[in-house]
Formats: sequence, structure tokens, C-alpha cells
Amino acid sequence: MLAKLSVCHLSRAGVRALAHALTNNASLQPCNLACNMIYGHATRQLAAALGGHARLTCLNLDHNPLLDAGGAAIAAMLPSTKLS
Repeated sequence: MLAKLSVCHLSRAGVRALAHALTNNASLQPCNLACNMIYGHATRQLAAALGGHARLTCLNLDHNPLLDAGGAAIAAMLPSTKLS
């Protein structure tokens, strides 16, 4: 179910819970988080959880207001992942 979380209107607490779940998940490959209003500190938490993820190959963050700091956090974790 973690792979299909687009348009869920995740709250900040929901993104924190998702980040915690992703830290403990080693099998997730695609993850669609489009249209969830992910921004600010939540984006940095998500990036930290995804950094070095064992199998994640596709991440969709379309239509989220990541802002500059969030985009930089996502970009910084990319080299440590298998995302293409």
C-alpha cells in the first residue's frame, strides 16, 4: 500500500509517519506521493528516510510544493539511492 499514496492529502503528521515507515521498509520499489502538499520540514524528513533506501527505483512527487529547501533535500539524497 505504500506505493499508492497519491492524492491522500497527507498531513504533516502523516508524512512523519510515512518517513518512519519508509525507514523500516526494505522492499518498496515505486512510490507515488503526487498531490499531497508535502513541503518544508516534512520534505526533509522524507528525504532522510529515502536516502540510501535499499530498493526504491521510482519516486513521484509531482504537484507537491517542495520549495527550495525541500527540493535541495530530495536532490541531496539522490546519489545514495537507486532512483533513476
